[in-house]
Amino acid sequence: VPPFSGVWIPATKPHRVWMPGVSTHSLYIDAQVAPRDSERCEVLQVSPLTHQLLLAACQLPLLYEESGRDAALIALLLHELGAAAPLPMFTPLPQNSHLAALCGDFQRQPSIRSTPQQWAQKLSKSVRTFNRLFRRETGMAFCDWRQQACLMYAMTALREGRSVTEVALSLGYEYPAAFTAMFRKAMGYSPMAFIRQINGEPARASPP
Repeated sequence: VPPFSGVWIPATKPHRVWMPGVSTHSLYIDAQVAPRDSERCEVLQVSPLTHQLLLAACQLPLLYEESGRDAALIALLLHELGAAAPLPMFTPLPQNSHLAALCGDFQRQPSIRSTPQQWAQKLSKSVRTFNRLFRRETGMAFCDWRQQACLMYAMTALREGRSVTEVALSLGYEYPAAFTAMFRKAMGYSPMAFIRQINGEPARASPP
């Protein structure tokens, strides 16, 4: 999960959280008034307004006043959480053991050049059958899943200090500019802005 973002965890969802060397704030919401209906965990983009609302909410007493400023603050925060854009940080894995093995191998060394035809051949299936199987098992089209897996790999590599050019080439892009365009379209800011985030500076959103 990158800086300046948050994780939405639905009620009753079993989960584990690993937070090495970071600080976080948590907000617990009554399931009856949850502002999102997603059944899956989501990584949400936290706007500057939402960030400040979260900080303010964490200062409220557990039994805060249900009228006046406290209630208005919480109401606005719930509205902002409901409107927050999810980030492409989720690559679901299939239950099918053969397909799961291919997905695991891909996540360890992804390539934007990997094709459904190559995967279908490895599974001894037609491309049409493979595409149906992949969507049924993951809930996503292969190309969308491939891009998200590449994006998650790239973010990890950038956090480890690898250069934008090195990451782009390792993913199979001929030019770093193409990788930067993909990253910017998915995240709303460039890889260099993400690196600034890692260093404690807020990312600047791309102009419309």
